[in-house]
Amino acid sequence: MNTNNLHFRQIKPDEVSLLKEYWLHFFSQPDSLAIDYYFQYEFRCHKSYVLVLDGELIGSATLEPYELELHGKVLQTSLIVGVFVIEKFQGQGYMTFMMNYLTKYLESREMVTCIQEEVQGLYNRYGFEDAFPQNIWEIKRYMIPPMSSEGIRYVLDPADCLELYEHFTRYFTGYFKRDVKYYENLRQEVHVTKKQMISYYEQHQLMATGLVIFDQEVGYVTELLYRDSKSLLTVLNYFLSMVPTLKVHTSKIEDLSKIIEEATAESSNWMKIRLNDRDAFNRLYKVDIKRAQSAMTAFGKPVFNSQSS
Repeated sequence: MNTNNLHFRQIKPDEVSLLKEYWLHFFSQPDSLAIDYYFQYEFRCHKSYVLVLDGELIGSATLEPYELELHGKVLQTSLIVGVFVIEKFQGQGYMTFMMNYLTKYLESREMVTCIQEEVQGLYNRYGFEDAFPQNIWEIKRYMIPPMSSEGIRYVLDPADCLELYEHFTRYFTGYFKRDVKYYENLRQEVHVTKKQMISYYEQHQLMATGLVIFDQEVGYVTELLYRDSKSLLTVLNYFLSMVPTLKVHTSKIEDLSKIIEEATAESSNWMKIRLNDRDAFNRLYKVDIKRAQSAMTAFGKPVFNSQSS
C-alpha cells in the first residue's frame, strides 16, 4: 500500500457526482432509483468520507446518524454505509486503512457503531459482529388462499405509520427510533423510486404496512409491520396478486410457518454492530458483557431492525 499522498477526509462538493457514479456501480441492485433519490434529497457532504491517493478518489464510506433503542435506553450511533475501494486498488490494504481510521474516530464519539454488510464476514476483522439476525421467508402465491383487498391503500399517513411502528417495536430492542419526518421522507422516496408501500386499514385504524421492491417475478418485502396475523396475511396476499413469489424479511422470532405452513426461511444478517466502549456499556446497563452480540441480548428481548431503516 502506498501511503505517500494518501488522505482520508470529508468529501468535497465537486466530488459528489463521482461518488454517486461509484455507488451506482457497486450498490445499484435492485433499485438504482433509490441511489438517485438519496443523492438528491438526503446526501450531505459532512457525513461522507473519501480515500484519495495522488488526487484520485479510490474509496469511500458514509456515516448515517441514528438513535438506537437498546434495552430501554436510546444511544446515539452511526450506520456506516456505502463502503468501497475501487477494483484496481482492492487487496492492497486500503480498505483496512480506511476502516481502522473510521473505527478509531468513532470510538471516542459513540458507544456502539453499526455497519451495513454487503458481503458476509467482510467487517469481522474490524470488531463488528452479527447482532441483527433476520429470517428471509420465501412465500409462493399458492400458499395463501385469496383474500379480500378491502382496506388496502397506497396512501401513506405519517402519523398512523409512526404509531404502528411504535406499537410493533415495543416487543423488541435494537431498532432505530423514527419520527413523523421519517415517514414524510419515506412517502417522497416511494413516489420517485421502485419501492412501493401499502397500508391496510380496518375501521379507520392502521393494521399493517408493507414495503416492497418488485424485481421481475419476485417481490422483496423489506419491512412488514402488523397488529395481527390476519393483517399480515392481507398485505402478503395483496403483494402476491402482483408477483408469484415473495422474499419477506422478518426478525428471527417471527415464525411465519405457523400461519403459512409451507413457507421456508433462510437466515441472514444485513447489519453488524461494534462495541466501542465495553466498560462504559457495562456501567450504563449494570452488566458484565464482553462482546457486541452479548450486548444486544443482555436482557432477553428479541432484536428487530428493519432493512428499510
